[in-house]
Amino acid sequence: MAKILVVEDDDALRTNILEHLTIAGHQIHGSLNGIDALETLHTFTPDIIICDIQMPIMDGIEFLKEKQKDKLYQSIPLIFLTSNVSTNQKLMGLEVGAIDYITKPFQIKELIFKIDNITALRSNLMMLPPPAEPLEDKETIRFKTNLEEILLSLHSNQDFSISEAAFQLNMSVSTFQRHLNRYYGSNFSDLLKLYRLTKAAMMLLKTDKSIEEIAFQSGFNSLSYFSRSFKEVYKIPPIKYRLTNLH
Repeated sequence: MAKILVVEDDDALRTNILEHLTIAGHQIHGSLNGIDALETLHTFTPDIIICDIQMPIMDGIEFLKEKQKDKLYQSIPLIFLTSNVSTNQKLMGLEVGAIDYITKPFQIKELIFKIDNITALRSNLMMLPPPAEPLEDKETIRFKTNLEEILLSLHSNQDFSISEAAFQLNMSVSTFQRHLNRYYGSNFSDLLKLYRLTKAAMMLLKTDKSIEEIAFQSGFNSLSYFSRSFKEVYKIPPIKYRLTNLH
């Protein structure tokens, strides 16, 4: 179950979304526009935000910009609902911090699938199992920050291995793996694959590179393996993901 904030000025559509998400087992809250949503965040902290773009008083883009200014809410993923929005506007939303778009009209199953995907990814990457001997907060932050920098710089290297990552962090492979299990609940291979797929999804929307180019530049050494892995996470092939979200 996820806590979800739905920001939509169309009463009928907002009610329909809230009803279906409630049936799906989620805890939900509705807001009429960006101003209303910002006020709601003070009393209801969601795991995911579903937000229309074209709204009175404060539209979705402005709401996202305001949300991103507050460190308490920066990490909350946001999916835009949109109709009649240009590619440039979509790219602007992604640049500001949106993670996905759904084009109206849409099937409620599409929204539920994307919510489930985000929840699963956040669970793999961010939900921490209770540690037997937790590190101090500063040490935890330092480990995650250093790992993020290493993934950013080396994920495109197809030969990037757990040994190289551990070496860069100045720790043994076994210690590094214990840290991954403790703080991400994942092994290195799965964590790296999810990171590469996230980067690939961004390139699909922000560049006009071919699927093959994106696969190899993301660190995959096989186009078929990339396509299969992408579909496992996003439920649709890479080319359909690009076409669905940009047109």
